[in-house]
Amino acid sequence: MKFYVSFGQDHVHNVGGVTLDKDVLLEIEADNEGEARRRVWKTIGPEWHRVYTEDTVKFEYFPRGTVTIPGV
Repeated sequence: MKFYVSFGQDHVHNVGGVTLDKDVLLEIEADNEGEARRRVWKTIGPEWHRVYTEDTVKFEYFPRGTVTIPGV
């Protein structure tokens, strides 16, 4: 299942050359939301906003679209 993680106004991260900020969603393939949350926490800690599903995400609010990070 695909999950999408958003980041707050002050949450800017650079992971493996990928910038994560308020304008982008991190796409994660996981079995459930709990697994997606654990993987984000393990990679960047607590500084992110929320997790969306394909049914709840509104891509138009994220002008940079989606990104993936290998291993997350």
